[in-house]
Parts: sequence; structure tokens; C-alpha cells
Amino acid sequence: MNRDGNTTIVGITVILILSTLVLYSIKVMDQTSEVISDRLQTYLCFKHLVTSTKKHISQVSALNTTIAALYPLKFTPAAAQAEAGIQTAIIAQTFSYVSYLKNIGRNKYCSLSQATTFAYNAPYAFATARDVNYTVKLRKEKWAINLRGKNKETELSLAATFALQSRYTTKAIIKVNEGATPVLQRLNL
Repeated sequence: MNRDGNTTIVGITVILILSTLVLYSIKVMDQTSEVISDRLQTYLCFKHLVTSTKKHISQVSALNTTIAALYPLKFTPAAAQAEAGIQTAIIAQTFSYVSYLKNIGRNKYCSLSQATTFAYNAPYAFATARDVNYTVKLRKEKWAINLRGKNKETELSLAATFALQSRYTTKAIIKVNEGATPVLQRLNL
């Protein structure tokens, strides 16, 4: 009888140890899943914001080129048509800017603070500066934007550096860097 009792105790102990290992594995998998989910959301947000910014730069730069081409025509007999063309291009630029802000603000992958980072660092100074020929001025020819993950514990840092040669350049040079935090390095992701 003593032998059956020992077998039962050993069996219960083994089941308890295995159950503990299974529960620990589930907890680690849950944490890893959370980290992966946050990384995915951050990457998708970053991709959307960079793509939207690139498209916005292309649209505004093309319209800047159009405005610059129409500006000299203001001093010819076709001044009324040139002025109408310039005003149409200015309205299109403003629409592009508002559309850009709306697009980055309503992205399902980004939090409001993440979208605000890109909106604050928009490439053109719409509200403040137009040149003498009515083209929109660049805030800077080179600027960097850092984006962090939503979850502070599993934080991921992505950085994009944008560079434009002039306000008429339709293609931006974009360099992207990823900085992993110690939490991500520890999980070997």
C-alpha cells in the first residue's frame, strides 16, 4: 500500500511539474505574440506613413513645377489664363495637403501620436510660406522622423530620413533604420 502511495505522489508531482512548464510556455508565447503584434502594427503604420508622405511629395512637387512654369505667363497677354492656372494648382496643392493629413490621421495601424509625428514634420510649409512665384517652400531639404511602437514595454523604434534636392523634385530619397530595444533583443526576434 505504501508503494501505491509513493507512485501516486510521484505521478502527481510529475503532472504538477509538466503543468507548470506548459503554463510558463503559454505565458512566454503570449508575451512573444504581443511583441510580434506590436512590431507588425508599427511596421504597417510606418509603411503607410512613409508611402503617404512620398506620394504627397510627388504631387506637391509636380504642382510646384506647374506653378513655376505658369508664373512667367502672368506678364504676357495671357495673364488671366496663367493666373487661373496658378490658382487651380494652388487649390490642388491645398487639397493634396488636406488629403495627406486626413490619410495619415485615419490609418487603422497608427495611433494618433504616431500620425501626429508625421503631420508635424510635413515636408512643405503650407500655412506659412509661398515663394514670390507662388510655389510652396520646403521646410527643410533634409529631415528625419522617428516612430515608436505603441506598447512601451515592447518598444520598437523606426527612423526615416527624407531628402529632397529642391521643392521641384518629385522623388524623395528615403533612408529607413530600425532600432531594437533590449526587450526585443532578449526575445531574439
